[in-house]
Amino acid sequence: MSSRSTGTLIATGALALALLPFNSSAVANEGQGIARTCTPGKTYINWQGISKEKTLTHGIKLRTVSGSVRVSPPRIATIKAAVTGSLQPSAAIMSLEKKTGLNLASAGKKTPHTVRFAARTKRGQTAFFAGTTKASGKYTAKTCNTAGTGYGRTRIGETTSWTTMATGAVNCADRPVLGSLQAKAKTKFCTG
Repeated sequence: MSSRSTGTLIATGALALALLPFNSSAVANEGQGIARTCTPGKTYINWQGISKEKTLTHGIKLRTVSGSVRVSPPRIATIKAAVTGSLQPSAAIMSLEKKTGLNLASAGKKTPHTVRFAARTKRGQTAFFAGTTKASGKYTAKTCNTAGTGYGRTRIGETTSWTTMATGAVNCADRPVLGSLQAKAKTKFCTG
């Protein structure tokens, strides 16, 4: 074989090697046997003791006649959306939203100081109310490390928030659905 033909073969071989795809991650992990157990940078949140409770925030009992009346019942409670622990508040509340199926207020927001609304009434004693559903729960959160091979420190805390306000009136002679805001208003304002 001539030197010319040998040189051609060497050049062709070098070109073939140069065109092979280079998988840096495969080389870096070769022989290490390390498998990812989680998505790098992702925070995983687990919940315990989640509750959704109908809660009155305003209310009053008045003697009424048949018709319509506009009222502004006094405030009896305030709910504040809050997150304890070191988890980012927005992440905690968004996660609790998914768990409860509720559209929750962001951290720091409180139920309104005053409400004013119109309601249909019947003759007799009527309880006027405003309220919401309060959601709460305890979380455990951990974030996957950058290699995807484990987690950082575990963070624990509690989250409380509330959803859209509801208003209404219930006649003290009515029999509202058990557990509803109407039922709670009747129990609180119509008894005793």
